[in-house]
Amino acid sequence: DKDSIQIQLLKPYIKKVTVSKNKVIIPTIPNKEITLIGSDNQSVIDLKGSVHNPLVAKSVNLLFKVEDKSTHESVEIPVKNINVSGTFSAAEGNSQPFVIPSLREWVGGSGNYQLLKTSKIVYSDTSASSKAVAMLLQEDLQKMLKLNVPLQASRKMASKKGDIVIAYSHDRALGRDGYRINIGNTFEITAPDYAGKVFATRTLLQLLEQDKAN
Repeated sequence: DKDSIQIQLLKPYIKKVTVSKNKVIIPTIPNKEITLIGSDNQSVIDLKGSVHNPLVAKSVNLLFKVEDKSTHESVEIPVKNINVSGTFSAAEGNSQPFVIPSLREWVGGSGNYQLLKTSKIVYSDTSASSKAVAMLLQEDLQKMLKLNVPLQASRKMASKKGDIVIAYSHDRALGRDGYRINIGNTFEITAPDYAGKVFATRTLLQLLEQDKAN
């Protein structure tokens, strides 16, 4: 049919879509308007065409709408397997832990985190949500693990070995429920919203329950 013919004619142009450091580069076609209308992983490539580098390389499928500026007729053309490089190479360290909900991405290192007698929950005193989450976590640690971990407000987020750090993230690509955790000598939680910080503490509590060292 007519649409099938149009798609076959336009495909070679749309296939030239590339990814720069932080943006999808869409080719131009005379008298055509090309719009990105679909992505099967919007945390990596959103519908604005912005690219958010994942922890490890990801392949994303996109859907474009091509509209004729004169007739306003349009067709939709998929572009599969757009490769986006990751911040890290493939993980070879600790395997991804089992938690609910499961972690969307994971890069394992070596070693392990432990709560110590000197551990504190350190939160940013410039973020009301960080303080609220810190207080909730303190209560949960006492109820679930019988641990009394003191709170510490810190503008500079100074922390010591064994501390749990809760801080604000400017990365809006994480979304309302998203978060990042960085586990080393400290357990660092960053998220742009309250919900993400809470979900991160649920992950922490599950990991502590699974770790016999704690």
